[in-house]
Amino acid sequence: MCSYSSLIAAFLYIDRLRLRGLKGFQLTTFTFRRLLATALVISSKYLDDDPLSNRCFSKAADVPLEILNVLELHMLRELNFDLKITPKEFALYESRIFAEAMQSNDLSALHLKVMLAEKGVINRRDIAVAACDGVSTSGYF
Repeated sequence: MCSYSSLIAAFLYIDRLRLRGLKGFQLTTFTFRRLLATALVISSKYLDDDPLSNRCFSKAADVPLEILNVLELHMLRELNFDLKITPKEFALYESRIFAEAMQSNDLSALHLKVMLAEKGVINRRDIAVAACDGVSTSGYF
């Protein structure tokens, strides 16, 4: 299972890469799916007791396993293998992600909110875990 903490950490790792100003780094629909899958692999292995395999993430994100494996190593190198997150950083990203999701007019975010409301999910921890566990993730990756 992908934990709540892993989901928040994945977005934080992607933002660390973005803030580094890497040459050629672009967030597009195509690259974001791969970046998120890669960041989730890394954060899950770092934070979760029983992380999903790369194969599971590969299938969920529709990214070939060989490519995901290469991206994982590349991302770790770009992060200088520094995966530490302070409690302050975690709280900051958690609040930003939650606020953005709740204010988004994006149809996929709206779809997620409707689905979660139908399931009676009401707090941010449940929202992140439900999204990470695949409450119909088609359209999100």
